[in-house]
Amino acid sequence: FNLFVVRGGQVLPDQVSDPGINRIVFSQDQPGRLFSLDTTSTLFDIRSINITDMGAELSPVVIGGLASTFNGSFTYAAGRLFFSNGIVADGQQLTQIGSFERFGSLLTSSVVVRPEASRAYLYSAFSGELYVFDLNQYYRIAQAQLPVSAGLSARAVLWGQDGIAI
Repeated sequence: FNLFVVRGGQVLPDQVSDPGINRIVFSQDQPGRLFSLDTTSTLFDIRSINITDMGAELSPVVIGGLASTFNGSFTYAAGRLFFSNGIVADGQQLTQIGSFERFGSLLTSSVVVRPEASRAYLYSAFSGELYVFDLNQYYRIAQAQLPVSAGLSARAVLWGQDGIAI
């Protein structure tokens, strides 16, 4: 993984090069901050990447244990990190603040969040199940078995104003 910052047509000198980082999410309310998942460790470490006037800087602080699978995903919304294993973490402190109730297959492959609707959607490509949770109380609102056989690489993504797509 290589991260370069380009400003004004010029590549800034500080760059991040780390073979373990393979997923990046952006922090909408913390300009200049990214989060990354390091899959070289079985702790599935979360690291912070700060964008400065000199480029990108990988934080030496490593938070382990929030993500729980190489195939999982995470996203950032409303000041929180949401992981496909159901864990919810504070986006500033990178500490767990809650989790969605245990649900079906632990092989969920993606999580998408709609803060304006107070909803989180966790999708299991392994089982084809979609789980809908209340974003603030962490309880399950709905569950649906989708007629898909896309395999473990399928992901849920936000679509339109109020939809998701698989």
